[in-house]
Amino acid sequence: MIKTMEARLVGYALVTLPLLACDRGATEVPAADLLGGIATVEAGQFDDLPTLSWSLDSAPMIHVGGADERPEYQFTEVTAGALAPDHSIVVADGRSGVVRVYDSEGRFVRALGSRGQGPGEFRSPNDLLVQTDGSIHVWDQTLWRTSVFDSDGTFLDSERYDPTDPSRYPVDGMWPADVQLSGDGPGLIRLIAKADTKSAANTPPRAAYAVHASESPEVAVLADLPDEQRVTVAAPWGQTEIAPPLAPGPRATLSHNDARVCLGHQVAAEVLCITADGQRRGLRWLDERRSLSENDPAVRTWRETSLAAYTGKMSMAVAEEVLSQVPVPKTRPAFGSLLLDVTDHLWIDLGPQRSGEIARDYLVIAPDVSSASHFVLPAIDVLDIGTDRILGVRSDPNGVQEIVVLRLTR
Repeated sequence: MIKTMEARLVGYALVTLPLLACDRGATEVPAADLLGGIATVEAGQFDDLPTLSWSLDSAPMIHVGGADERPEYQFTEVTAGALAPDHSIVVADGRSGVVRVYDSEGRFVRALGSRGQGPGEFRSPNDLLVQTDGSIHVWDQTLWRTSVFDSDGTFLDSERYDPTDPSRYPVDGMWPADVQLSGDGPGLIRLIAKADTKSAANTPPRAAYAVHASESPEVAVLADLPDEQRVTVAAPWGQTEIAPPLAPGPRATLSHNDARVCLGHQVAAEVLCITADGQRRGLRWLDERRSLSENDPAVRTWRETSLAAYTGKMSMAVAEEVLSQVPVPKTRPAFGSLLLDVTDHLWIDLGPQRSGEIARDYLVIAPDVSSASHFVLPAIDVLDIGTDRILGVRSDPNGVQEIVVLRLTR
């Protein structure tokens, strides 16, 4: 039932970019020359473009979870969310291994499958796709498979993909790390270089994005970029690498209809978008880096999460000594996340408007770059953007998660 991507992807141009050198002990990542030789819309031109005549209600129209103590409304680690055509909401919780459906008002409807590894069960669901017929596709990162349910929640089929199969992923020295779903299974695949203790010091970290070619088990590489920034610190077991707060790395997004991929690297305020027929368009905007300090919420979260991970192996004092060697960047990456909405508009998360603020600034660009606008969203992690709603998740100071839906008028 689930197969490799259909003929709509056969036109994707093979865009293999040069691998960029990266000093693994440095605190900087080299610029990603992503747009070399590609026609590019420069930032200054955005001021001359018509503004999107959209409006956004900052107050959520729907809340799901939060302080609600009923188990079907509690979340531990939301990894994905999707808006269905009927405005119902599908949410995956990766840590508890559950996928739930809520109606258009946020009321619990059903759970899909259960925790486990049998048919229709999940270990680590971390991506969702709802088709126009209401069927729900769930990607499980641990089991490396897609499970499909109909609109009533009945399990239909699943297909596992072997991430170690060199015939399926024939990229020398690289293996799949995670995916974004298409209607036929893994659509956009992030590849990373496997660690090699003998050559790690001389091999720059790499990440590649690829799509499945039509009717073929192989993948077409779209870009080869530096991987997430790392710094080297001294730990009790020797030299080790740690990602600093807001470490810049590659980002990519696949459109709902598999017709467009946009990707970039957070070291530069630029994005490359590739359509299924091979057209490439570059976008570059004014790079106004926001400042970052030790007291920034992102830095505090990084420190708390890192301490929790290390104190399972060592004392608090030693863990704090290890983390003290990681410098806090003075500025944020050029952008946060990339997301293509249901109408193929590209949403670029530019981060907080000013230092210390929680609300986030988004640059929204039309598919043909005929119009662009800035929107300010509340402090949420955006999961999906439909025609008239934005689905996201936010956490309170105690780490309790809540699903929210904002009204968007186009």
